Amino acid sequence: MRKLMMTLGAAALVIGGIVGLATVTASAGTTTSSTYNVSVGNTNGTGTVIGTATVTNDSSAGTISVSFNLNSGVTLQSGYICVADNSASTNAPYITPGTGFTARVDPGNSADGCPQGYTGVMLQQFTSTTPWVVTGVPTSWFADGLYLQIHVVVNSGTAYACWQPANPPATAFYGNCYDPGNGSPVPVGTVGGLGAAVLAGGGLVFIQRRRSRGLRSSKAQA
Repeated sequence: MRKLMMTLGAAALVIGGIVGLATVTASAGTTTSSTYNVSVGNTNGTGTVIGTATVTNDSSAGTISVSFNLNSGVTLQSGYICVADNSASTNAPYITPGTGFTARVDPGNSADGCPQGYTGVMLQQFTSTTPWVVTGVPTSWFADGLYLQIHVVVNSGTAYACWQPANPPATAFYGNCYDPGNGSPVPVGTVGGLGAAVLAGGGLVFIQRRRSRGLRSSKAQA
């Protein structure tokens, strides 16, 4: 009987360790979402909210997708997404590491910073198709956090997600969204799983020892 209980305890350690590893794999999330207001125009130093943009990151696929929920009567026509990570080149105009965008960038002019060619900067232009998807984003960007300039052309004018007023160096309103990337809580790891397994196995051994002592005590009293 003692050998059987010891065997069960050892098996619990092994099985518990495997479950711990499986838990890490199954619960390790790579997708996060954030929602931001989209505003159009400039009225008395502020934009008019016309809807929202939801940004979904998938670090395992290296993609950033943006879907829009715009107010009734607002028609999405075209736009672009400029992405910069926290290590974006300091020589990229209007992009500051740790701050993001400081002005409106022009995707049609490489001197204005958004087009590819600068370290830590990516551009994707879109027509009216939604959701918009940026592909090929390096995994490290999601860990560091991302800055997005989401420019939207609608039937009522120029709009941006995370609308910002015109302050030097900006000469016109612009957009600057900070996205935390994949800063989700770390799941229970291998050590945690094995720790639980040790407790489970130890519990079985403890119970077996208590039962053995109880039997010996009963025999002694008899």
